[in-house]
Formats: sequence, structure tokens, C-alpha cells
Amino acid sequence: MKEIEVTAPTDICPHPEWWNSEDVWGTEVENSILIAALVTATQPEFVVEIGSYTGQTTELIGNAVIENGHGEFVSLEIDHVKYNIATTRCMKLLSNDNIHIFNMDSRTFVPPKPIGLLYVDGGPDRQIDVRYYSPYMAPHSMIIVHDMAHQDYIEKIPEMLESCGSSEYIRIDSPRGLVIIKLP
Repeated sequence: MKEIEVTAPTDICPHPEWWNSEDVWGTEVENSILIAALVTATQPEFVVEIGSYTGQTTELIGNAVIENGHGEFVSLEIDHVKYNIATTRCMKLLSNDNIHIFNMDSRTFVPPKPIGLLYVDGGPDRQIDVRYYSPYMAPHSMIIVHDMAHQDYIEKIPEMLESCGSSEYIRIDSPRGLVIIKLP
């Protein structure tokens, strides 16, 4: 579906019709592709995704980790129905010992090693997820946060930066918005 069907034009993104989404809640397809490309470009040893949803971005990240030839990927989904959809979609990927989808609250997961890339696309309190995971981030790692186009979330960017000790970020002005935080 065209993103214009669910997201009105804004000053930040005047042409949402240029983006696509599988449904009203899913990440823009183009953003999912970008996130997977960042996994390929940065070659992290450990990737964590908060919010598997239906597995669109999960599948692309998992494929990128496999293509990298190293690393581990964990995706977390609290909703049991969405977890089942994501695991069905990613069944082939899950045969790899380094790809995992867990049905659990993201704030109960304790990463077993430093995170090289964290993708946050879970519930409404993204800044809390950023704060929770900041101590687990590897040096020079990256945190990507989705749904950052709304003013309420834009105002929380300084809080996110402070909680992870960074001052560097890029805002991608897609219909729902992405923020990419680079850690020192």
C-alpha cells in the first residue's frame, strides 16, 4: 500500500506517496531496506530489534546478518499473535543458529554481549527502550528508532541522546520518520 493511505503530508515529509508499507502499522518498506543496508555496511557482531511485528524488517535484517557471514540477530516481539506471524514469515531464517525471534517484553531481555546495532520499533515509549539498552551498546554502535516524525517524539530526541551519551544523530524524514543515533 502507498504510505499516503495512512500518513498525511507534513512539513517534514510532504510526499508520503513516495513510500510504501505492508499495512497501517508496518515500517515503510524503504526504511526496512535502509536498516538492512546499515547492517550490511556496519557489519555488527550483534543486532537487536525491538518489535518484530509481522517480520518485514526482521526478515531483511536476518538476511543481512546471514549475508555478512558473521554475527547474531535477536528480534523481540511482545504480542503473541504478531510473534507467530513473524516466526512463520522468517521460518527459513530461524534454521540458522544465529537468528532468533523471542516472544517477550523487550525490557526483560538481557543481551548476552554488546549490541552493535539496535533497532527500536516497539511500543510508544521508545526513549525508555533507548535508555534501557544504552548500557548494553558496543562502542561506536548505532541505535535506529522508528516512528520519529511526530512532534512528541522529535521532542524526545535530546533525552535519547543523553541516555546513550551521544550527540550525533541523523533524522530521516520519511512519512513516519527514523532517527539514527551514532554512539561514541
